[in-house]
Amino acid sequence: MSSMPEKMISSAEGPRPVPVIAMGTATESVIAGIEAVTPSTLIEAIKAGYRHFDTAAVYKTEKSVGEAVAEALRSGHINSRSEIFVTTKLWCNSCDRHLVVPAIKQSLKNLGLEYVDLYLIHWPLKLIQDEFRGPVPIECIATMDLKAVWEGMEECQTLGLTKSIGVSNFSSKKIQQILSFAKIPPAVNQIEMNPNWQQKKITEFCKANGILVTAYSPLGAFGNRSWGHNRVMECDILQNIAKSKGKTVAQISLRWLYEQGVSIAVKSFNVERMKQNLDIFDWSLTQEELKKIDQIPQRRHGIAAIDMKAVWEGMEECQTLGLTKSIGVSNFSSKRIEQILSFAKIPPAVNQIEMNPHWQQKKIIEFCKVNGILVTAYSPLGGAGNNVLGHDRVMKCHVLQDIAKSRGKTLAQISLRWLYEQGVSIAVKSFNTERMKQNLDIFDWTLTEEELYKIDQIPQRRHFYLIGTMVTEHNDIMAEIDAELD
Repeated sequence: MSSMPEKMISSAEGPRPVPVIAMGTATESVIAGIEAVTPSTLIEAIKAGYRHFDTAAVYKTEKSVGEAVAEALRSGHINSRSEIFVTTKLWCNSCDRHLVVPAIKQSLKNLGLEYVDLYLIHWPLKLIQDEFRGPVPIECIATMDLKAVWEGMEECQTLGLTKSIGVSNFSSKKIQQILSFAKIPPAVNQIEMNPNWQQKKITEFCKANGILVTAYSPLGAFGNRSWGHNRVMECDILQNIAKSKGKTVAQISLRWLYEQGVSIAVKSFNVERMKQNLDIFDWSLTQEELKKIDQIPQRRHGIAAIDMKAVWEGMEECQTLGLTKSIGVSNFSSKRIEQILSFAKIPPAVNQIEMNPHWQQKKIIEFCKVNGILVTAYSPLGGAGNNVLGHDRVMKCHVLQDIAKSRGKTLAQISLRWLYEQGVSIAVKSFNTERMKQNLDIFDWTLTEEELYKIDQIPQRRHFYLIGTMVTEHNDIMAEIDAELD
């Protein structure tokens, strides 16, 4: 095994080295809220050569990491605490200014350490939830005051509780927001990255701003049923390169990441694979091999990029053949529609999007109006009653309830009338005959200017789906969704 290279990151003490490969400690048990990584496993990692451990408050592995460090000191595997680099993370339920410092102090207590080397904001969102249990109820998701939380992170570094601070799962737009007010800029952005999800845009952005990228799920979290996939380990291109070089697919993926200039958080609790995953530094990939990897179709968690021009040509053919009278899109951002408009012979007639008084979609509505595209609003009542995709925020909204009561209407009628007055069409669902009729009884009355103003002031909150690696709006994808929220 070659010696472990290091990357430099900013810290309170100036540039500071970080071992380029970290041992990850997240397991599927995070969903159940139980600890699954033992100190003895981590001792084996130290013996194999790992000097960087990546943990988090939500992983429930901080105690095991701390015990492993203490045991390594006692047994002489390391000579001082400074030989081990420890990263931990602020969980979403502590993303309030007054909770940040107490949260890191609790992590330090769990770890049995006086400081951590790196402290990250785990996700750019806030959860109103004492203990994480998946799936997260929609009503527990809230907007985070990023400026206030970052001030808390800066205080953690100023107090010496962490040597460096950073973020995880942040888009370039979110990082730009931090950079606009930060006294201490983020040293690291930890994101999902592997040959099947190469993250070129966010990686280049971080590099330009002196932020080290750490790649998690470098092997696609292979074997993890909750958020992993097998596309990296079963990739024909990687398998062929591995075979020709006498390496494992994991080694090819890890070496590729190393050559991208990022650090890596890789996880294996098998001693032999621990060693193999470190054996990537005394050889390199050829230009031809790098080119082949660069051509791997990009796909994240079952979502594959489509050839928009080719697919739209197929849609146009459907209309030309008379198989449909009109064609359009659904759940498309203004950026995606602009892409279609740049080459379309037949422009989209409709964009069907989620829209209701709690998610008013003003920007995309205005864009579609300017471009002669009709918006159709689905989930106009928030999908109330749908345990998988819905929420009750529309039907329990006090503003709408008060207006409905004063007008002698149902709350659903108020929401539907509001949508109608926005100039959109509506897809509403009810299989109750009486409600079917009520939902059509919205055309012979109007909302007052005062009522419209009250609805306009309803706090905006979208239905985020917490699945896979926690949030579908992620990294470069998140940047596009952020743009829609401006």
